[in-house]
Amino acid sequence: SGTRREELLIEDVTLQKVWTMRRMIDALGGGMDALQPLLERLSRTRTNDEFLSTLHLSM
Repeated sequence: SGTRREELLIEDVTLQKVWTMRRMIDALGGGMDALQPLLERLSRTRTNDEFLSTLHLSM
């Protein structure tokens, strides 16, 4: 779809982190149970970049 052209809008390093986040959500089964740890982590960061940089740390 035309909306999935994010590789044209986002830097490669950031895009890799976004894909990592999506894989994490998928691995946790999706839904709110999967999102809760990410939302908690997001609430402890100031910026999207800071949040994405924490994804390599264990959940």
